[in-house]
Amino acid sequence: MARQRRPLVPTALILPLLAALVFATAAAAEDRVGQATSPADEAIPGYVDILSGGASYDSTAGTVTFTVTTREPLGSPTPLVLASLGTVEPPCEAKLITHPSVGITAEIGLLTFWEATDPEGEQFGQATSSVSGATATLTAAGSALAGRPYNCAAIIVAGESARDELEFPVVPSPPSPPSPASSPSVSVAAPVPIMPPAAPAGLLIAKSVALRLKAEEWKRAQIVVSDPGGIATTTGSLRVKAPKGVALKPASGRLRLPPLQPGQMKTLSFKVKLTNAAEAKSTLSLTATAGALTANSSVVAKLLN
Repeated sequence: MARQRRPLVPTALILPLLAALVFATAAAAEDRVGQATSPADEAIPGYVDILSGGASYDSTAGTVTFTVTTREPLGSPTPLVLASLGTVEPPCEAKLITHPSVGITAEIGLLTFWEATDPEGEQFGQATSSVSGATATLTAAGSALAGRPYNCAAIIVAGESARDELEFPVVPSPPSPPSPASSPSVSVAAPVPIMPPAAPAGLLIAKSVALRLKAEEWKRAQIVVSDPGGIATTTGSLRVKAPKGVALKPASGRLRLPPLQPGQMKTLSFKVKLTNAAEAKSTLSLTATAGALTANSSVVAKLLN
């Protein structure tokens, strides 16, 4: 029996994320990248459960690339993948994305297109998508996408009865190291400079914006951890400790922290719910560790009336 093709979700379902505001002057050309991870959620189907996502933007060429990995392969039924880049005032949340912005809509294996918005109107173009196991890659390119001040990414994977989403900032790529200069031809060997030892690795948790949510509502918290030192860190973890009345996903409150290169930032996410037993203002403690390194911070969850 032929599989009934599910109608595409209208563009209007993704483009409310790309609401119209006054267009700011385009940022200087630069490459921007971002990535984030999310713990598994066994309550939803594996083919829509996002484990990690990434975005890269070449502002000179006007090329946008998204990757998203789910808990199970992106097979049948075919999910819809919606990905967008836009401009926000921190924190990075999909509902705050304003134009200029670009969204890619992909029903894997059927149709993929991009739509860019700015105060002067909308432009459309053909995009590409590919799947390898549980990882999908979406790419859009066009002159309309060049020179934009994108700083926030959002990815949604939607199935027939469930969906998941991931939001994360995109930041300028670290500069490439300069090419070593050729040694001049001299008859006398130059003295060997004594290089100072590299600074040790470091660990830092960025200050987090307070979460505001209703009772019994799940909301994703995003925590940025970085290495401000001179050498890479080892694999570590982020431990979240919640007070009475606050539930977490994962329930253990423990997230894996991959090794960080000097100057690298990593966004880790988990879900928070304020139960009816929670205080109006609850403080969750955060502890990041990597080897002998430790960093502490906190995030506040406030109950909306």
